[in-house]
Amino acid sequence: MVDMLATTVVKDTTADTWHLWKSRAQFDASNLHNMAIGMVNSPRFVDKCKAVSNVVQSEWERIKGGPVPRVLSYFAMGWDTLIRVFDPKYYSDYPRELDEFFANGGRIAYSRRVGFPDADVDAFFARHEMATYLQYIFELKLPKRVKHISSSDLSDLLA
Repeated sequence: MVDMLATTVVKDTTADTWHLWKSRAQFDASNLHNMAIGMVNSPRFVDKCKAVSNVVQSEWERIKGGPVPRVLSYFAMGWDTLIRVFDPKYYSDYPRELDEFFANGGRIAYSRRVGFPDADVDAFFARHEMATYLQYIFELKLPKRVKHISSSDLSDLLA
């Protein structure tokens, strides 16, 4: 799913697959020199986003100095995780903490596997409290060949 986040990835619609760059020249032409992929050891996405912002700020000040550029943090997740991001039980101060997540550059790229009907998704996003967040969320359409695969099922197979 991470490779789907890159906007310059080439989609082969005949094979319904996604491809990464074939050469260094293709990567250089992609304008992704300012993109990084990281891992953060924090349970909540609000905290992950804050950690990324803090690292960027401290490193920028240490290396470059001057004003820190705005950083957008895209979090790739499945539909069930997206629903939990908007569940007030995970916050001590909801919706302030969620608002802070998006204000700090947090963005959500989600995908759905088979079993999550359009009607359920539409109903979730139609809720009144979702209106202010819709601009920060987008769906990554999974290729047909993997749409039936669940990360939980993969974890169970590997255990």
